[in-house]
Amino acid sequence: MVALGFALLQQLWKNRRDAYNARVDEFCKLIFEAADQAAEYWITKKPSKVAKPAPELKAKLALAESKLEGYQLKVNFFQVLIRERSWTSKHDQIVANVADFLDAMTGGEFGAEVRQPDPTRVRLVYTTAAELVATLRSTMPRFSKFEMLTGALLALAFAYLVLHSLGLDVSRFFAPAPRGLPSS
Repeated sequence: MVALGFALLQQLWKNRRDAYNARVDEFCKLIFEAADQAAEYWITKKPSKVAKPAPELKAKLALAESKLEGYQLKVNFFQVLIRERSWTSKHDQIVANVADFLDAMTGGEFGAEVRQPDPTRVRLVYTTAAELVATLRSTMPRFSKFEMLTGALLALAFAYLVLHSLGLDVSRFFAPAPRGLPSS
């Protein structure tokens, strides 16, 4: 019975880990999609008003800015999702890396009327994206309260069976404590 309990706990943990890893995979894919969109935006020159940019270029750049703002919202959503399910030791690092990545994507002259191509920012976007993905890949899901309680109960049951098989009287551990002094 105890072995069945441990097998069940192991399967619960495996399912939770696999679901967590699937969310991390989705997050990493989103990060690289956002980085590609940001790179395309930052390498494109925004011509001056005097140069009369083509309406197609203006529309393309406006769409790129909107997409990058949308990616910011998605990245923040996934950050919340991952933070709830990961160990707290990595939370500060994840928050810092997300902030760096979002700043690289939409900092500087983002949204400016006139802007030159910025290859340095393109490299910064990819560098911060890689750092964020590396941090996410190094995280692990935390145990749920149910898994911790089940593990503790199974450990107690196992200890009880071991002590009982050794012939030790374990019932005294579960007997009620005596109350008051015995009367004479």
